[in-house]
Amino acid sequence: MNNIVYNELNVNELAREHKTDMCDFLEGEQFVIETEEELLFRVKKLKDYLMNTIKKNQGYKILLISHYDIIWYMTSTIMYGERFGIGLGNGEINSYTIDDVSN
Repeated sequence: MNNIVYNELNVNELAREHKTDMCDFLEGEQFVIETEEELLFRVKKLKDYLMNTIKKNQGYKILLISHYDIIWYMTSTIMYGERFGIGLGNGEINSYTIDDVSN
């Protein structure tokens, strides 16, 4: 990963892990478990942020480093009353298009 060349680096709290356990919280942060509904709202805000970033930076690729749950929920759809998403393993890299995450 040290060969990544970039023009801009953004750290965004929206891409952090699903807050369900003590290890998911920062030191001094209040421990409040995040519901699935709250996570879905945060994922929607992250998608909106990424879409705006893509519009401002046409012709460039965007690298998102995040946690499994965020990627899974970003790519998820509901079929037959059940939610399905694309999961990644630790350190796995995958490429997505706008269509993969715009639902």
